[in-house]
Amino acid sequence: MLVPGIAERRRGQVVILDVAARRTLDGFELFPVVDHLWRQGDRRFLVNLSEVPSVISAEIGELVKVRSLVVPHDGRLGLVGLSDRVRTSLQITRLLESFEVFANEDVAVLSLAGSKPAE
Repeated sequence: MLVPGIAERRRGQVVILDVAARRTLDGFELFPVVDHLWRQGDRRFLVNLSEVPSVISAEIGELVKVRSLVVPHDGRLGLVGLSDRVRTSLQITRLLESFEVFANEDVAVLSLAGSKPAE
């Protein structure tokens, strides 16, 4: 599914979604992409935010919607490439601990390919 500003690629069974720095005025539209992939059978997702300097409330809402689709149904969702501003926004909203956050893509892919969330 093509959505402007979100590129999809795969490493093994993990779908990596690269979010571009330039997005629409309403923020990135991540949920429709993940929902489409979920319906096709994908269960492990990594959202790469390395090109995103900051997030607006609508984008935080998208991350929460994606999490509510994936995590309660035995899927895995990770975030990588958080800028200081993105990390701070997630901390302020007390959502940072709700996500699996990884220092780099290689570690994320190895962890997400496993069957249980990292403790």
